[in-house]
Amino acid sequence: MPIGFKDRAIVVESGEGILLKPFPDISEEKGSLRAIFKGMTAKEVIEKARGEDIRKEKVLELR
Repeated sequence: MPIGFKDRAIVVESGEGILLKPFPDISEEKGSLRAIFKGMTAKEVIEKARGEDIRKEKVLELR
């Protein structure tokens, strides 16, 4: 039984054959941006960015 595999895998072809790698679980990933958006869900980050974009567009329209 392979260790680290859940329900998906990444298939990589190499000179030595085919390598199966476990698909990373996003909830377990420790990305560099995680500290910046600490306490925010992905949906909250997107909504905040969209709100800022809308405000910038309105300022540009007024010029």
